[in-house]
Amino acid sequence: MGYTVNKSLRFECDYDDILAYLVDDLKSPRSALALINEMDRVIDFLETTPFANSVSTKPTLAKNEYREMTVKSYVVVYRVQESIVHLVRMFHQTQRYERFVMEWER
Repeated sequence: MGYTVNKSLRFECDYDDILAYLVDDLKSPRSALALINEMDRVIDFLETTPFANSVSTKPTLAKNEYREMTVKSYVVVYRVQESIVHLVRMFHQTQRYERFVMEWER
């Protein structure tokens, strides 16, 4: 069964901010390109095997069946509903991102 990957507006903003940070602040367009290429691979992967990553071990994420996938130094938070994979947010892995759950649930 094929799944459709849907990027939320907040995910898109997170992703754009990360790419801008890599290019503008770190002056590393190569890192940005590597992240773009890896995200393309991740999306292809999620279109076929979205359940490869287990439900988060963080209670605030697990209660709504959010899953996490590491992409380079970042964590993509997503949820599978029927045949749609919803990419919800993207954070640096050092962030305490579970505190933002209530914000993106609105």
